Amino acid sequence: MAKVKAFEHITIMTGASRMSSRTEVSDDVLNRIREALLYTGGEIAGWTIASREVSGGYEFDLWHSGTKIVQCWFCTERGASDRMFEEASATAIDERVILARPKGTPWLGVTLFPESLLTALSNPSILLQAGDLERCVAWTLLEKHRL
Repeated sequence: MAKVKAFEHITIMTGASRMSSRTEVSDDVLNRIREALLYTGGEIAGWTIASREVSGGYEFDLWHSGTKIVQCWFCTERGASDRMFEEASATAIDERVILARPKGTPWLGVTLFPESLLTALSNPSILLQAGDLERCVAWTLLEKHRL
């Protein structure tokens, strides 16, 4: 199986998409997240990662200081892509946002929980941290999945 070098990172609320390259994430960060998932109930630096394996990938939520901030869908198998994309895109808040289907797998779709919008928007550093953590968790899960 070919080693994945990048995946598409889709923001459901805006329709924005970018490629997340493995070179953007250090091995040390992935090891810290892996340890957090294994030994501390997903707690790392004020965040809690609630991850579950689903058919064709993973779903995970990111909590900050007890507030659920982000919901994520990480599709690792082509056969699950349509189903997982439908689930992720159903959470879109603004029906005017146009979402392009992922071009391949793996891909990561993310959205803010509506209840956390005020919290996240009033503290932009939470949004920046969440964006980084989303892709770092996805890389951690992908490398676990490929073992």
